[in-house]
Amino acid sequence: MLLVVGLARAIVAARVPLLVIFLAIVLSTLFSFPIDWIARRWPKKIAIAITVVALAGILAGIGFWIAPTLRGQLEGLPDKIAAATDQLQQWLQSSGIDASKVSVAEETAKSIKQAVPVAYRALEIVFGLLFVIVLAFFLAAGSDGIHGGVRRLLPLRHHPDFDTWWTRVGTTLRRWTGGIVVSMVIMGVVSGVGLWIAGISSPLLLGVLTFLGTFVPYVGAIASALPGLAIALAQSPRHFWYALVVYVVVHHVEGYFVQPFIMRRAVDLKPAVLLCWEAIASAVFGIPGIIVATPLLACLHATVQCLWVERIEREPRA
Repeated sequence: MLLVVGLARAIVAARVPLLVIFLAIVLSTLFSFPIDWIARRWPKKIAIAITVVALAGILAGIGFWIAPTLRGQLEGLPDKIAAATDQLQQWLQSSGIDASKVSVAEETAKSIKQAVPVAYRALEIVFGLLFVIVLAFFLAAGSDGIHGGVRRLLPLRHHPDFDTWWTRVGTTLRRWTGGIVVSMVIMGVVSGVGLWIAGISSPLLLGVLTFLGTFVPYVGAIASALPGLAIALAQSPRHFWYALVVYVVVHHVEGYFVQPFIMRRAVDLKPAVLLCWEAIASAVFGIPGIIVATPLLACLHATVQCLWVERIEREPRA
């Protein structure tokens, strides 16, 4: 019992590095797709080099063509949020709300305007992302060595179970990673194009936010829609309703197309279980816990199925 409590405390104390490592493991499954495909034709070292060059080219292209537009739209975000709050204040006043209550909106606008520049701590974020990317590449390149090293630490009688578990978890992560990347691209493009057609300003920024928010099911969709609604409200009440319609359509695309045809084929997780797990991960690990909650739950689900449920089902009935 003391060992379990001590292990739990150690995990909580080291939660940030552990979550960073797990995020790198998830990202390594994404890198394994091109590496394994190229390795069918050339040696693995060449496949890794080609993947690195291709990724560097993609990032450079994004930085050259998209980053200036995103930076310009991000710089105007505080003023747009403040304008949206002013618009909301007018609505409240026209509805007969007490002015003392309206001042809360003003203070909220000031707080948001002061908090947004925190996003410009780009150096720390960039270094963190670079660390995760580099670690993910090392994990993807040395997956066979890691598997063999861990395997040698186990007794011989457990080697078959370990190999089965390793394959099952790896397949689950690869399916989830492939499914979530496709989902993120679809949702980002649909929302960005929809907001652009609706005449909402900063559609590229809002599409990127939806792209990132799709990584976290349910919670991310709601969080990524709030900036878009605020920007639309800053333009006019009519644009607010346009943006709301776009996000509702995007939500239905996710619910009726993305989830049934992409994500459920990758890994089937019940919504109620996933939401409860996200709440637990948030309480224990904070915001990073929410980010990695879904792939972590998928791995735990595969582990329980492989090492517990299926072994019980194979036992002879009395």
